[in-house]
Amino acid sequence: MAYAAYLRIYQPVAAFHEPDRSRWAAYAASSARPRRHDSLAAEQAEALHRAIAAAEIAAAIDGVAKGERELALAMYQRAHSRWRGLAEYEMAN
Repeated sequence: MAYAAYLRIYQPVAAFHEPDRSRWAAYAASSARPRRHDSLAAEQAEALHRAIAAAEIAAAIDGVAKGERELALAMYQRAHSRWRGLAEYEMAN
């Protein structure tokens, strides 16, 4: 599983000037904002989505179905290269 890493810097809402102060206060109070316990799962899902941007897999399968061997091979190699990099990253941890 690929992980996304971010540097987060937090400031108190009082450190902001209006209208940013009101906007951030409303965001913090919102029930629709992401919660901390869900953030890692959301980051992992986004990283996985970026990693399998799976158009490559669909194009490879479509190429095979249409007899376009060069397209199928190129798309397969792109997907394979991306997954190999993720597998190496996973093994390094």
